[in-house]
Amino acid sequence: MKKILLSMILLFTVIGCSNNDGGASSNGNDESNGSNQTTENEEARESSNDLELEPGHESHLKFGEKGVIYSDATGAHYTIQHHSYEFVNDNGDPVEGEEEPSYILIEVEFENLSDKEWEVQSYLISRLYYNNGTTARETNHTGRSEDFEVKLSPGQSITTTLEYKYYADFGGTSYIAKNEDHTNISNVIFWNLDLE
Repeated sequence: MKKILLSMILLFTVIGCSNNDGGASSNGNDESNGSNQTTENEEARESSNDLELEPGHESHLKFGEKGVIYSDATGAHYTIQHHSYEFVNDNGDPVEGEEEPSYILIEVEFENLSDKEWEVQSYLISRLYYNNGTTARETNHTGRSEDFEVKLSPGQSITTTLEYKYYADFGGTSYIAKNEDHTNISNVIFWNLDLE
């Protein structure tokens, strides 16, 4: 009799433990599913941001907004942000009164997001578009763009000056384009630039 009673107690104990284990396992699965769902959502957000860095993707920003460039071919990854501009004469001095500007100087900030150093010159290659379709490349006639040879380490940033030739009879400026000639290896950014 004692053996039967002992056997029944043991049986109920085993069944109870088994049910508790099953419950714990079920809760664990629920938590795991929740965690997986969160990870998938984060990856989806990251991949949607990554789409903007795909070769050929075009972004249109306002002057002053920060753009991110990534090159598949070189691994160059950096930000560009234009802060201010100034019209100057041939000597690089601010124009006065009715004096006709010769150049536009644009203050621009770069930050190296990649894991190796890059020369600033490689960041500065861009075009300024006028409303009549004419383009101007960056120059350094006034000597104000003195940081061309500087190299940026990973995580380092620099604020420097971009210089473009100004043409008064070209209908005003339209936008600055970065990497439009490299759509097969890089994303492209256009900054609207309406300077009068």
